[in-house]
Amino acid sequence: MKNFTKISFATGVALAALSVAVPAQAAVLFDNGTFKLEDVNVGGQPVNLNSISADQKTVIGDYNGGTVTFTSTTDLAFNQGAATIYAAAKKGVLTDLSINIGAPGYNVAGFAFAGDGIFNLVVNGTTTISNITIPSGNTAFKLSGAGIQTLAFTFDPGIDTEKQFRLQGLSTSAVPEPTTWAMLIAGLGVVGASMRRRKTAVSFA
Repeated sequence: MKNFTKISFATGVALAALSVAVPAQAAVLFDNGTFKLEDVNVGGQPVNLNSISADQKTVIGDYNGGTVTFTSTTDLAFNQGAATIYAAAKKGVLTDLSINIGAPGYNVAGFAFAGDGIFNLVVNGTTTISNITIPSGNTAFKLSGAGIQTLAFTFDPGIDTEKQFRLQGLSTSAVPEPTTWAMLIAGLGVVGASMRRRKTAVSFA
């Protein structure tokens, strides 16, 4: 009975640990339909999310002009493979869009501008394409390969709206959840506790 009490107590502690475990905080933006926005600022202020909708493939958000920066792969992550971001400017001018890609093998494609704009491409800190006028409408850029770190786009102040920006083909490694570790440890604990047995007394005639 004493061993049974110990096992029951260990099981209770394991279940309590599972109940208080929280998901990993890895600044994941897209996770099976849940949208979470972190470290994205416009002119030093958080992005305005008055209207937003999301599924595992698409997120729509509003901002009010200034500078938008996405930094590091953990801040821009898609758990379901290829995904798309749409950002609609209601006010002001988008003067800069900076996209940082910190891991190899990513593909970025698809930029649609509301009006003609100036396009600059900076690779590894060096401007390789500058002052190229991009016409309005759907214009696609295919960037792929290892070692892509940062994509920066600057627009002429004369353009009052740029309505759609899309990143496609991004993926990151999954972050282990605390609940997974808790279940593993609890399972090992229960197995270990069940294997402990009272020593059997042996008597010789």
